[in-house]
Amino acid sequence: MSDRVTDLPYPDADLRAHPPRGARAMLGGLYFLPRTIDKARAKIQGALGLYKVSPGLSGYLLEWLGVSEDDFTEAVRTRGPTRRSSPGSASAPTNQRILRSTSA
Repeated sequence: MSDRVTDLPYPDADLRAHPPRGARAMLGGLYFLPRTIDKARAKIQGALGLYKVSPGLSGYLLEWLGVSEDDFTEAVRTRGPTRRSSPGSASAPTNQRILRSTSA
C-alpha cells in the first residue's frame, strides 16, 4: 500500500498525520464512537501510527457494546463513510448533553 494520503481508502483517518476525532464527538448518541471508527479505519489501512483500538477507552466502549474489536473493524470495513461532526453541528456535544449523560 502506498504511503500517499490520497491513495488510502479513508484519507481523513490517517492517524500518522493527525489525531482521531475527539472523545466528546458523538455518533448515534454515543460519545467516543466517532473516535473509535477513526481508529478502526486507520487500522484497516495500516495508518494507526501510535494509536490503538484496544486496550483503552475504545476497547471499553466495544466491550460495553458487546462487540469484539475484529467484528467492529469488519463492520467499519463494510460500511460507507460517516460524516464528521463540526463543533456547531447538531450532533456535536454540548455542555448540557455532557452533564445529562454523566448524571444518569
